[in-house]
This record gives sequence, structure tokens and C-alpha cells, in this order.
Amino acid sequence: IMEEKKDFEVANPLTEEANSVHILTAHRSKGLEYPIVILANCSKRFNLQDMAGDTCCNTRAGYGLRVVRRETAQRYETVPSAAVRLQEQADTVAEEQRLLYVAMTRARDTLILNITEQNLGAKLTKLAGLLEDRKPLSAYASGQMRSWSDWLLAALLRHPDFEEIRNRFGLDLAVREEGFPLEFGWTEALSGGEAFP
Repeated sequence: IMEEKKDFEVANPLTEEANSVHILTAHRSKGLEYPIVILANCSKRFNLQDMAGDTCCNTRAGYGLRVVRRETAQRYETVPSAAVRLQEQADTVAEEQRLLYVAMTRARDTLILNITEQNLGAKLTKLAGLLEDRKPLSAYASGQMRSWSDWLLAALLRHPDFEEIRNRFGLDLAVREEGFPLEFGWTEALSGGEAFP
């Protein structure tokens, strides 16, 4: 390249017809569509680190400080601090819901969800406790979710095709009629060494 005094050529952008795999974040995938979409790491917990410190800031709620008692170095939550943290948490959860929607609607034909839980039975039992009959997930329950898999599993718990899993963990829930079929693939790691069908 140096001898011929040429620069690197720009790679040809991939076309839709190209037989290739695209790895994108949910942010970067907005507006695009693919025949098959794999959502990896759906069980990753939301990043709520910004709310863990002594200070918290939110564009709508302002700035909140915890009070520190000098004599004992104990920290106390103040009403403004709690309000700011609640607003920041609500905004974070709302943004995660938006990203999940964007990610899931990129699939034209097939959507594959990668959900990995340490204790699937305990997770499903906890989520089942948040569901009310055939009603949609309440805003309160939705706000308690800490990963995409929490929302996905809560929805799947009521799907007719999830019956075998509900039965396996002894969950008796009202089922909603859904117009789309589900197919499941499980690994032994999720079932504690016991293979799922």
C-alpha cells in the first residue's frame, strides 16, 4: 500500500442479500429488520449503579443527597433523595422497556430469546406471584422487574404453549389465548442437570 501510495479501500457495505450475521445493540438496530433475530443475555440485570451512591441526579426530579451523621458516619435517606432515586429508577426501567420493544420487533420471521437463570423455578414462582388472573402486568409489578427476562418470563407464564413448564414447577395460572406459537429449547444447565424435553 505504501509503495503504491494508495490508501485502504473502503469495505463494501453488506446488502440485505448478503449471507452474513450482523451483531448489533438494540440501540443500533432501530429501524432495521432481519429474518432471524437472537436476543442474547436477556437475563442481564439493569444497571442501577447510579442510584447506589450518596448522591443521585435525574433530569426531571433534580438532585438528591443522603445525609451523613458525622459522629457515627451513618447515612440516611432524605425525602428529596428518595424521590430522585425513584424517578431515576422509573426512567431506567422505561428505557429498558423501550429497548426490549425495539429489539423484539426487529425479527421478521423468527425471534430467539436467550434467557439464563440460576434458579428458574424460584424465578418463575416469584414472577407468578406478581400476576393477577388474566389481567395485564400491573405498572407496579412491571417496575419491579430487573431484567428483560423478568418481563419475558412473566409474559410466557401465561402462554398456552408454556403449560409443560408451568406444570414442571407446580404453577397454576390463568392462561391467555395467544395467536402465535412458541417453541422451546432448554439446556441441562438450566434444569440443574435434568434435561428438559
